[in-house]
Amino acid sequence: MEDERLYTHAGVETGCPTSELCPSGEASPSYQVYLATGARARHIHYRMRYAVYCLETGFEAAEQYPGGFERDIYDEHAAHFLVRLGGLYAGGRWVGAMRLIRPDTMPLPTIATGHLFPDAFARPQAESPRVLEVSRLIARGAPDRGSPLLLYHLCQAAQSYARNHGYDFLLFMIRPALARLLQRHHIPIELCGEKCDHRGVRLPFRAPTDESGVALSAWRRRLGLGDASEHSHYAEFAGNPPFSSRAKPVYKRCWRRRPYRAPGAMEVPCAG
Repeated sequence: MEDERLYTHAGVETGCPTSELCPSGEASPSYQVYLATGARARHIHYRMRYAVYCLETGFEAAEQYPGGFERDIYDEHAAHFLVRLGGLYAGGRWVGAMRLIRPDTMPLPTIATGHLFPDAFARPQAESPRVLEVSRLIARGAPDRGSPLLLYHLCQAAQSYARNHGYDFLLFMIRPALARLLQRHHIPIELCGEKCDHRGVRLPFRAPTDESGVALSAWRRRLGLGDASEHSHYAEFAGNPPFSSRAKPVYKRCWRRRPYRAPGAMEVPCAG
């Protein structure tokens, strides 16, 4: 059961100011969602969580993570997402993160708390549905603070991953404010348990994967982002540099312009 508030935390990552990444007159900033498939990419995810949950909010004790990477036992059974504003290797910055926990070998965190209704995911005379839990939802440093654009991209990536991997529901344990925000954009979340006190009031919600896809397509059109079928909702990112680390360095000759100097006259000794 993790805190799911949509945080804004500016100034954690060095780089270009956000105003330079979204110049005046531009319709909307350009976001790209990445699925972290490599250790380096996941380390970016863990460091963002450390900045928010340990340094900003104090929800987690910073001394428990001396390396500056906030992680727990659920990360071994989760898909990690990152959101980039601007270019991938230059001129951009990381502004969002999210993880989706799979029920591989242990119950999902929210189900393990026992706060769900007994029939939250019950299906009469049918196989139990597959459920994926949304966790560690973070947004920080985005130029359009308060805009639903970044939240849309995170929700769309979660729904797309759930659909691609055969999950029937997405499960959330969130604050009432975030629940109202999702409902305002017509995401079909349904209360599926009792409220609990976990660093504030939290409520469990479920969202059917297929119905959420329809709602997200309508949300995308309202944002003016075009047809969802024409775009990939996330790309894989291993975190490796764009060149081979073992490649030999290439040196360029640096020619300097020098002023012309006439050769001096050669002195010849006089024969006596």
